[in-house]
Parts: sequence; structure tokens; C-alpha cells
Amino acid sequence: VRHGQLASLDFLGDEGALEVQEMLKGAEFDFLGPWRSNASLIRAMNSKLVRGLPVLVDDFLNTTLAQDVYNEFRAASEAGSLHSELTSNLEFESTGVNISTYHAASSPSDRCRALSEVGDRFAFRHHGCCKEEFTESSAPAMHRLFRALGGSWMFALNLLLKGSGYRLVDPEGNKEQLEMALDKNSFREFAVGDYHLLHTDTLDARVLTVNYWLPTPGWQTAWGGSVLWCGLPRFDGDGATPPTFP
Repeated sequence: VRHGQLASLDFLGDEGALEVQEMLKGAEFDFLGPWRSNASLIRAMNSKLVRGLPVLVDDFLNTTLAQDVYNEFRAASEAGSLHSELTSNLEFESTGVNISTYHAASSPSDRCRALSEVGDRFAFRHHGCCKEEFTESSAPAMHRLFRALGGSWMFALNLLLKGSGYRLVDPEGNKEQLEMALDKNSFREFAVGDYHLLHTDTLDARVLTVNYWLPTPGWQTAWGGSVLWCGLPRFDGDGATPPTFP
């Protein structure tokens, strides 16, 4: 959406935010955190989504569910069920990033600029696993989250996108489309030495990407592990999400 078009767009507004708040009171949305009852926050989320800005929501998931999902994934990690997924065997220090500049960065914007120096060459390394290995009996919380992310949640996301000109797949439409959308859900562990270089998630006509960040309980911000959000070059509206658990 071009900024010049924003004045003519139909944002969610106060009344619409209250409607979304009322909708999210339903039991099918109890996997969400307390933000679902905050109409002001819902309206602010819509305003940012229309402008193409990242929305950062603390306690996005219900705290108990978040803890259960974390425990299930940690159990899979400790059992050796995860495997390394990578684009190359390069260590972060060998990806072309100026390490001295990177570590000397005093703000998220400076760190974004340091990462951007490698251009469009995206490299990553993380640990993951096939969802088929997370059975309903071994990972009930994960399966609860899988189910919750379909159906009514799709309707809610479409409302949160009001005014953007975008829409997710119709949950009452093509069932195959919906299943493909839900299949995009993935769980990843960032172990020692894992990283993602600067990249965009706007691929394959993707309308919206939702990232749930579940750091290790007790993790200290000084140890690193923040999620870095970078805007367009100049990186004026950037920020870092500290790794704190719900």
C-alpha cells in the first residue's frame, strides 16, 4: 500500500476494534493472551498492519499454552529429534557480515545496517523437525495450537487486516488452500551458533507472517537472542524484541 493511499483506506476504527474484541471473547480463542480483550491495542495492530509495519505483542499466546508448547519442543530437542536445517555450513562469522561493526552497533538501526552490507545473500541455520513426529499423544499443546490457527482465527486475521487491501484464504472456501496455509506452520529451535541473516518473509504471495517467540525461561537479554526487525533501507523504524518468556 502506498502511503498516499492511506487517507482513503477504511481502517478498523473504534467500532470495528470493539467488534473484534467481542469476537475474540469466544472459547475458540482462549489460546490467545490477554491482548484479545484490549480494543485499543487491537485498533493499533490494525493501523500498523495497514501500513506494512511489524506488530509486536507481548504475551500473544495464552501463558499456559505457551509454556506447554515450549516444554514439548524442548523435550523433542533433548531427545535428539531435531535436525539442523541450513543453507550452508558457514558459521555466522564467515557469512560476510562485518563482525566488528555488528558487535559495535549501539542501536537496532545500526545493527540492521551492519547486516545489510552482505546484500540479498540470505543464509540461515536452525534446528527443526517434521510436524508428523509431533503426535497428538506426545505433543497435545502443539496440536491444540495447530487446530486453533484455522477456522475462526482466519476470520479474525482478515478483520485485523481491514484497510490493507489484503485477505487471507477464505476459511469457508477452498479446503485445500486452507490446509496449505496451515501447513506453513513450523517450529524452530535456535541452538548455539544458529542464526538468520537479514531477510524478508514476503514470499509466494504471502499476506501475513506471524512469529511466536518462546525464549528459554530465565534467559537474560544480555546473552543476545533478540529478534531484530528492520524496515526499508535507512532503517528508521527498526526495533529489537528482547528474548523474554511470557
